[in-house]
Amino acid sequence: MKLDSPFKYIGKFNVNPLLKYLPPTSDPLWSKNTFRQTLYNGHRDTKSIIFIWESNGDGDYNINDQELINSSLGKEVIKIVDKIKENYNNSSVSKLMIVSMIPKGLIDYHKDGGILTKMRRIHLPLLTDRNCIFEIDGTRFSFPKGFCFEFDNTRTHSVDNRSEIERIHIILDLIVEDGK
Repeated sequence: MKLDSPFKYIGKFNVNPLLKYLPPTSDPLWSKNTFRQTLYNGHRDTKSIIFIWESNGDGDYNINDQELINSSLGKEVIKIVDKIKENYNNSSVSKLMIVSMIPKGLIDYHKDGGILTKMRRIHLPLLTDRNCIFEIDGTRFSFPKGFCFEFDNTRTHSVDNRSEIERIHIILDLIVEDGK
């Protein structure tokens, strides 16, 4: 969704209650759904825990994992999502996932297209480092843990995890009926 600036600050969240339920990336939950990495080569350095995924029209992938949503981890994620949604009138969740990027991983420069340009793309860093660089239209940002932001995915963007740790974010796509 086009914004007046590369990103919009939503708020600061205490993510520590969620982190106590987050499994290590060696847990099979991170490998349950790998289609995102297969369909989108740019995401080859990532793993995902997918709660909700509405198809982009490029595959038959539709997920609404109620067992995961009702788990302790899911309940903590949904608490945060409900708070985020307070900033968006008449919104519904199109995608909800936790995404890990390997140390030294890269998501190359790209712009989202198609249906993704109609979404509000929101990130909430759970585990990060100052050397995890998010670049939007040539400007580099390092977003701290708990710093929730919407970014303009119609702009050229990339992510470069220059750190020695896994970068883990909640990624939320909202469909907003009235555009606000």
